[in-house]
Amino acid sequence: MIPKPPACVACPLFERGTGFAPPYGNPESSLVAIAEALGKNEAFQGKPLVGEAGVYWQRALGRLGIEKESLFIGNTVNCQPPGNWLVGAPWELSAIRHCSVHREKLYRGRGNTFLTMGVTATRTVLKEVLNVDYLGEIENWHGYVIGKRPDGPFVIPTYHPSFLLQGNHNLFGAFLHDIKRSMEVASFGPGPASDVQTVVDPPPSYFGDYVNQIPDDPDAWLAVDLETASTSPSAAITRINFSMHPNQGITVPWEERYKHSILRALRTKSTKIFWNERFDLPKLGSRGVVPQGESIDGMWAWHMLQSDLPKGLGFVAPFYSDVEPWKHLSQDDPGKYAALDAIQTLRCVLGIKKDLTTSGQWEGFMKYATQLDHQALYPMERIGIGVSKDILQMMSRSIETSITAIGELIEKTVPDAALPWDGGWKRQPSDPLAFKALVKERVLVCRNCNAKDVGPAHRCKP
Repeated sequence: MIPKPPACVACPLFERGTGFAPPYGNPESSLVAIAEALGKNEAFQGKPLVGEAGVYWQRALGRLGIEKESLFIGNTVNCQPPGNWLVGAPWELSAIRHCSVHREKLYRGRGNTFLTMGVTATRTVLKEVLNVDYLGEIENWHGYVIGKRPDGPFVIPTYHPSFLLQGNHNLFGAFLHDIKRSMEVASFGPGPASDVQTVVDPPPSYFGDYVNQIPDDPDAWLAVDLETASTSPSAAITRINFSMHPNQGITVPWEERYKHSILRALRTKSTKIFWNERFDLPKLGSRGVVPQGESIDGMWAWHMLQSDLPKGLGFVAPFYSDVEPWKHLSQDDPGKYAALDAIQTLRCVLGIKKDLTTSGQWEGFMKYATQLDHQALYPMERIGIGVSKDILQMMSRSIETSITAIGELIEKTVPDAALPWDGGWKRQPSDPLAFKALVKERVLVCRNCNAKDVGPAHRCKP
């Protein structure tokens, strides 16, 4: 175990925390991986990521052909907090702040690409390296390349390996994606950024001109997204967002001065692209608005492609788009957030269609998850199916009678000798002595030699 250096003296974990682990690996690496606090094994060995989470981490690196020693690896907090308690602990903020003296070694190296594992590392590095505030959930930050200059520095957040070990192994593929993306950025840069344009609350005349450009053609795709005051079914629509080009999104408030153009956009024959249309379509329908043309639910297309992964747009976007995280903007910049929602919806569904087509699943998705739902399942859901309470009760009684009869038949079929004996019974048998004799014989008879009244010392060999 490595003792804490003098720089740790004033830290609240100087006496409470266990061990110390300085940065490890190649300080000349172009990629720096930063985890959270030390665990028991890390504190004992004085190295980051060597416990169970470290094994998981090395497994991921091995899948990608990366040697752990080729990277520069460190921690947000360089010792083990009491009981592994950091997040929400009274010493959390001061310990993280004090450990900045050790993180400076990670920042001063040649590397300008940082892979942050977990919320604590992501929040800390984003603020210290890019002056970006982390808000929301790691699900909406993983795999994004965040950086303001084309030459770096860059931060790519991902999940902490210990989180994946806590029943989240389905995210291993996403974890690999994020590590691979960080290696690509560290080696070759992020590539040219998309020239994304967001148009927020333009004059009604501008929006009318935009709608005039929407092709009245089923082969054309138009992403549509609603913003509401809450997730309640009765919540008011606050704005509506459109994108007919993956580099441009437009959003307008759901107000009377825009209504005519909004309705014209929804009545075009273009294929409407939603992310969770079962949320948006009922909202529109309750206001007498029924979009024309075919519609595609990108969320369910993704679910068909990757059924074991989260379905949130923020989680899916980094697989198909180079736009930075935007879900955390919903409160501070709702207009930009809304316009980006439409852009990311269109980008993701274009990419998902390509992947489903490659795997031979697109036609099946359109037939069974789109057409069947639109032409049969959703209309049935809206109209409902009449149910007779009298017939329903009669069926329930009939089923209960059948279950009881089957149970009684099973009980009669099983011989007494085959019943388990646990030293008691729920109902007193009519002849307890005979019952006990039967049980004694059944329990103590040797199945190999048929000897009776055998005890523990009986060692019969077949």
